[in-house]
Amino acid sequence: MPRPRPQPVSPRPKTSNPKPNVPLPETAPDKIDWKDTAGKTLSDEEFDEADLFGRFSDMSDLSDDKPVMIYFFWPDEDEESEDKNIANQVRRCKLMDEILTNEEIRKASTLFHCFKCDAKELSDKLKSKYKIKTVPKVLFFDVKGRKLWQLTSTKAKPKGVAKKMIDIAAKCMKLTSKKSDKNKKSTDPGGGGANPPSGDG
Repeated sequence: MPRPRPQPVSPRPKTSNPKPNVPLPETAPDKIDWKDTAGKTLSDEEFDEADLFGRFSDMSDLSDDKPVMIYFFWPDEDEESEDKNIANQVRRCKLMDEILTNEEIRKASTLFHCFKCDAKELSDKLKSKYKIKTVPKVLFFDVKGRKLWQLTSTKAKPKGVAKKMIDIAAKCMKLTSKKSDKNKKSTDPGGGGANPPSGDG
């Protein structure tokens, strides 16, 4: 007697976790809202104990949960420097400036705290910590100060850069949302834990 043929198994539908709606503006700002930052003067012990926000100025009072981007550049005044390496870095920074003026990137920048840092003024310790050997370099950090991505290529496609920035912001929003939900459950009297009194006396 022939064996019955096995029935084909339908593939399971793929499930994906939807990303939160990222609040992009309908129109791009005229330019990225850069704020200046610089490395703080810290002792070795203070430096080791500090996080990203403690090592750079004007970052310690960031009150919301936006991620951070820092653009390390070399100032234009050194474009005619006799040091060819420095002059080349200045020229490459101008190419990066052109990328960062793209409309889609300007829109995506509204999801970040945006800082510019003069690499010329960085201490050797900061350069070593964040691997700033040459510029331009744009570093992207989450709300905990952990590096998520870096942009160094002056040939990067602006559309791809903008998409990556939105992905980073969405990831941070998702983590923040999970943390918020967890906090709500822990403070909700009916959310678990001990049973509430019955009221029967």
